[in-house]
Amino acid sequence: MQTRLPSTIALPALLTCAVVFLSALGGVALAASGSRWYFLAFEVVVLVVGLTGALTALHRLPSGPALSLLCTGGIVAAAAALSNPQMIAAAMRGQLTAPDVLAGINIVPLLLARLAAGVALIGLSGLAVLTRQPARSTGLLTRGIVAGAPILAALAVIALPGPRGVLLGISPILLIPVAIISAFCLGILACISGHCFIRAFEVGVVPGGDSGRAPASAPQPQVAPAKG
Repeated sequence: MQTRLPSTIALPALLTCAVVFLSALGGVALAASGSRWYFLAFEVVVLVVGLTGALTALHRLPSGPALSLLCTGGIVAAAAALSNPQMIAAAMRGQLTAPDVLAGINIVPLLLARLAAGVALIGLSGLAVLTRQPARSTGLLTRGIVAGAPILAALAVIALPGPRGVLLGISPILLIPVAIISAFCLGILACISGHCFIRAFEVGVVPGGDSGRAPASAPQPQVAPAKG
């Protein structure tokens, strides 16, 4: 069992993280010139995360590379969505292509491409897990996806204008208890899904990393010799 990323996964992960890192350099320059400081903060985070992902793909951070790629992809995707409130507001209205000009440049295509890069890194992290012990990891990943599907469905209902309008048209007397019960059930599903994903990413991890050293054994108590 190895925690080292296969070359078929490490190379595309490295290229993706390099593109993300370079785009974050440009984003820092745009945010500084346009005086959009909250966007600058997100770009700095993406800059650091892109470098971390590249080091993981280069096997410089050997401890838990699949989990590292998962976190890298999640942060890149989340930063792409959260760093632009205008894009989120437009998406809530069903207008995914609403422009947002910063320093004379429309940054929405950049953020959408970065969102796709984050999703790609998450997919690569899943492939890295499946290459270790497919029989064990596939079942855990499947259970995690099944448990997380209702959460994504609930988010889609809240985000999309049509379903959200139908939901808001329900009487508050009925809507409030349904919302409370749904939030409780979704919280349980989130815990189950997260547990399955974490277990899946732990499959095949060698204690002590990739150094090849066996974990140190506990010291054995010494028994005093019997007196004759």
